Amino acid sequence: MKRTAIAYRRPDGMLLIRPVNAMTHGGEKDGSPIHKLEADASGERIGLAVREALEASHTVDGFPGQMDPSDADLFSLVGVKSWMEFNRRTRSVGVELDDGNVVTVQPFLKVRGGFQSTKELWFSERLSTDERLGDLIREGLDRATA
Repeated sequence: MKRTAIAYRRPDGMLLIRPVNAMTHGGEKDGSPIHKLEADASGERIGLAVREALEASHTVDGFPGQMDPSDADLFSLVGVKSWMEFNRRTRSVGVELDDGNVVTVQPFLKVRGGFQSTKELWFSERLSTDERLGDLIREGLDRATA
């Protein structure tokens, strides 16, 4: 089973990492728990949080476009009230882990109304250590645009 997570880097450097759950009726939605890390967190700590988010990823009942209750938790962590406010100057990457233990990092580009990712920006590597995973997340966030 493919596991998925998302990492956000806020303008103040705060890192937020959470699982992304597949939905029974198609699409995906972000889930919980939400990991909050300081900007200077070690690669190992970032990697561990991403690994925990990947392990928490699962299939949920629902339809695309439904807001997850954990979104309110995410917003309160950073003091905003909507996705529009949250996304302002925020960089993000999607992270996928396949059954072969290969991690793919998908930097998102800011576009009008949200984010998009193109396969030309993606990069993959066999997962080795939490520290290396954290380094890959940082690299992806550096490639992403806000």
